[in-house]
Amino acid sequence: MITIKHDSNLAHAAEIAGTTPEELVGKILYALRFADEDDPYAGETLGTFLEDYNYFIDLLCRDVNIPYTPEFIKAFVSLRLYYEGADNPCPECGWEKSENTNDYLWHCPHCGWSEMIFLSEQNED
Repeated sequence: MITIKHDSNLAHAAEIAGTTPEELVGKILYALRFADEDDPYAGETLGTFLEDYNYFIDLLCRDVNIPYTPEFIKAFVSLRLYYEGADNPCPECGWEKSENTNDYLWHCPHCGWSEMIFLSEQNED
């Protein structure tokens, strides 16, 4: 299921809107009602999603009762969509990350994020 990533962009947008991050996410999720077919948008911006669906930002602001100002719009379209529900989520998009033992990397097949796997416990022997 898609939600909004809780990060500094969300905190900034909520501050501009005069609400809490949790309340802003709730309003957006209620207005957009993401479906399972929207899961591939994880890691993308809310602006990309709205553009692809031809959903106008001013209408969304009206639907969720948020002021339509240039400052808020800039913050609003930069919000990141995040997949919720993976057992081992990627920090960028929320999809299940996998371990690549050949390269000693954690890797996300969805967004391409990767991180070194530290083998400090094994190196102590």
